[in-house]
Amino acid sequence: MNPTPTRRASRSPIALASLLVLGTAAQAQALLAAAPAAVSLDSVIVTGTRSLGTKASESVSPISIVSADDLLQTGQRNVIDALARLEPSFVARALGGDYANIVRSATLRGQGPNQTLVLVNGKRRHTTAFIATSGGLTSGAAAVDLDQIPVSAIERIEVLRDGAAAQYGSDAIAGVINIILKSSPTEGSLDLSQGQFHGSDINPHGLGNGRTRTLAVSKGFRLDSRGFLDLSAEVRDKLHTNQTGPELRTTTIDPYASRIIGDAAYNLGALAFNAGKPLGDGLEAYAFGTFSTRSADSYQNQRLPNKPAFAPLVAAGIYTQGFEPREITAEQNRAASAGLRGSFASDGRWDASVTTGGDRIDLGIDNTVNVDLFKDTGKSPYSASIGQFSNRQTTANVDFSKPVDLGLARPLDLAAGAEFRQERYGIKAGDFTSTYKGGTQAFVGLTDYDAGTHDRSVFGAYVDATLRPAQGLQLGAALRSEHYNDFGSATTGKLSARWDADAAWALRGTISSGYRAPNLAEQYFSSTLVTPTFTYVQLQANSAAAKLAGAQALKPEKSDNLSFGLVANPSKDWQFTADAYQIRIKNRIVLKTGISGSPAAQAIAAAGIVAQPGTSAFYANYFANGIDTTSRGLDLAAQTRSDLGTLGFVKWSLAGNFQKLRIDQADPSFSQGVRSALTDSTPKHKLVATADYSLDGFNSTLRVTHYGQTSLWAPDGLTGGAPWHQEVVKPAFILDLEAGYELSNGLRLAIGANNLTNKRPERVPLATALPNGAQLLPAFSPYGINGAFYYASASWRL
Repeated sequence: MNPTPTRRASRSPIALASLLVLGTAAQAQALLAAAPAAVSLDSVIVTGTRSLGTKASESVSPISIVSADDLLQTGQRNVIDALARLEPSFVARALGGDYANIVRSATLRGQGPNQTLVLVNGKRRHTTAFIATSGGLTSGAAAVDLDQIPVSAIERIEVLRDGAAAQYGSDAIAGVINIILKSSPTEGSLDLSQGQFHGSDINPHGLGNGRTRTLAVSKGFRLDSRGFLDLSAEVRDKLHTNQTGPELRTTTIDPYASRIIGDAAYNLGALAFNAGKPLGDGLEAYAFGTFSTRSADSYQNQRLPNKPAFAPLVAAGIYTQGFEPREITAEQNRAASAGLRGSFASDGRWDASVTTGGDRIDLGIDNTVNVDLFKDTGKSPYSASIGQFSNRQTTANVDFSKPVDLGLARPLDLAAGAEFRQERYGIKAGDFTSTYKGGTQAFVGLTDYDAGTHDRSVFGAYVDATLRPAQGLQLGAALRSEHYNDFGSATTGKLSARWDADAAWALRGTISSGYRAPNLAEQYFSSTLVTPTFTYVQLQANSAAAKLAGAQALKPEKSDNLSFGLVANPSKDWQFTADAYQIRIKNRIVLKTGISGSPAAQAIAAAGIVAQPGTSAFYANYFANGIDTTSRGLDLAAQTRSDLGTLGFVKWSLAGNFQKLRIDQADPSFSQGVRSALTDSTPKHKLVATADYSLDGFNSTLRVTHYGQTSLWAPDGLTGGAPWHQEVVKPAFILDLEAGYELSNGLRLAIGANNLTNKRPERVPLATALPNGAQLLPAFSPYGINGAFYYASASWRL
């Protein structure tokens, strides 16, 4: 990633301070007047500190700053894929399974997606209603859906790589991602982008090769003389990719007819706003929010016509060439925050706000059939409603901060606050077609057993203090207590210290504890997936049915985090940081898979699930505690610049993450696949080297990323379990290149490529691709399976 300024850095890089820090209008204006003219390592940050005006270079914890231009220069117009190219500790899985191919998530510092807290303008963001159960480290995570936040609305992203539960509450085990929205009263932009992947070398039917088109616009407006309203709108559509292997089960008219392995197709529209207005006497009002809709579809395994269960269909002239079900979704995601802030006792600050948001996703299945319904009635619809998942979260905050004079060179920065959060998770059953007896092919509808509405409330209070008792010495402490009405109380703490030996060298370190209660989705999510061979039933973790399969009531995760780092600025053109860390998690919640035999049969029967005709085996899954882990790693970042005089200048940066996770203790019943998903399915290291060259209006960016080895033990394709086979993604260099020119009228044209050399991961062992031979490439590849992505863009400043 490149935290130094780009050619189009914000004209007011810390205008956001007037929104996010608990300051008065006068204080904010003073900060703006003193600010540097570009986003850099010395930009004012609002994440990981409650001290007004703290710069990134002064932070006691490692923090990355990713600007809006950094995001756009990746060629990607969604947050997950753009951030994965810039932040070494942030890794996205190449391909999800089933509906998780539509609702994506990513990991930070090798931890689960639900162990990273996401904020927008400093306020907690709600999570998705869907939970991934497709395997790999992202499995079992109801994380924040970053793709629902339009890139056009983002001013910058601050990535805090440190345990921060004592500062922000649960989920901040791996760190915090704070997305800061644009806050200009005048600036705007219009962006057009189109790209697509290189053609597949596995399947001749490209299905559009992931062609992606984006139209985005943002514009700031003045509200009176000092207020602002920033509006953003974005529409994006993407076609399927297809990396599906030839059919191995039997000869068909087209052996490449299957389309299950590849990206989902979708259409997304998103709106965002950010507003602030001084009301006089130091009082300010602010509001911001996002709203998005997404419709998507993803292919499932091909059903061949020679299967005995389908004989009545074929005899009736239905699906005589076989069929391939298609999962479809219609989703709405929305969030809004509103608040007031002001001052008290001269230099004290307060902030009170309410944030509400939610996600609703309607699941459907198309090009399918309910075989039982057809046999019993002679007909069956070819599409059905699977049901609906919904998640809603409302949070009320009040925060106070004030410098307290203790007679030292600088006052004690003291902060305190309280938070109340209400969460609701809902499940609606599918229609009659999807739930009758064995249900529809590919996905069975959610049943009355699954359906329900579940609520909980959380109350928390914190104190936070920063003291600078001597020149160059900074000490910090935070304490937070939270009470869950379903999991009781917990208290977490954090201690931090930083010593600046001089202007060029500093040491920093933190020690903290963390706590993450099982979210409502982990407790109540359920689904039934049917392949041509097996049926996988996801049981609600705390249900009576799951207990028949051996489940126990979920317990909270507890963690501790240590970090120690070096900050070096040996000259004005050199900046370097190195931070070693350790994260220990007890009672980690993971997806327990592959439970079979009598316990699974009893549990599945108790859940009201009936076997489909032709299904050879049932497997039960549920979420469970039972694994303790320790992660150790190192984050590095270095940057400099070369002034070439009349030939322009080059900004150089190198950033990296090295990490290793070990299992300290695990219940023996967890499979080899579950264990390797934790220890091996993210790269052992990720290094990102960037050279950004500028000369007048011309700019080019060369980015080289090196991924360490990644692997996963996968079940045998014929048994659904043992023997296990190792899939490996070997170390690889990935090359990204963009070149652009900005005309005098503010129009910039650019062309580029991600993965310019069209690198693809090694193929998996054939044993894991059986029985149909579909998945030949590993879904957990950190750099994808689709090869090169070529794009062009045009953007205007408004």
